[in-house]
Amino acid sequence: MQRYAGQNRRNDTAATWVVATPEGRVAAYASLSMTGIDRSAAPEGLGKGAPSEEAKAWWMRLGFHCFDEDDESCLDLYLLTAEISETLDRAE
Repeated sequence: MQRYAGQNRRNDTAATWVVATPEGRVAAYASLSMTGIDRSAAPEGLGKGAPSEEAKAWWMRLGFHCFDEDDESCLDLYLLTAEISETLDRAE
């Protein structure tokens, strides 16, 4: 996430916030975009350098879920508030 957060902010494609403890441990993170598009349909300037399909697997290893479990191409992911603590433990 760190690699793309600044780039996305400068290009106005997404905004990312990270909340850390005084010791520098990540406590929370959020990334928002106004919309989503299929990377293959994006203009070259936007699609180039965007995270690949590997990003979905990374988020899912942390406990995120697809909104539509039956759609293998689903990139709309969510995490329940009750699962945040477990997810942070996995990220360490």
